[in-house]
Amino acid sequence: MKEKRLNEEEILEAIKNYIEDTVYPYALMITGEWGSGKTYFIKNNVISGLQQKKFVYISLYGISSIEE
Repeated sequence: MKEKRLNEEEILEAIKNYIEDTVYPYALMITGEWGSGKTYFIKNNVISGLQQKKFVYISLYGISSIEE
């Protein structure tokens, strides 16, 4: 079965819906291969596109355990 990949607009719309739906009081994690543009997308599309919201950005790069 072929994996469905969302384009940037679809990802941004999904994030907006997630944030606006109060059923989800959780964090949002975006995964992908190193160098795929996750950080760039968050900093340049999500945070700048949703300026009325407050964000906390945490990078888990190099973290290998919960204790870290």
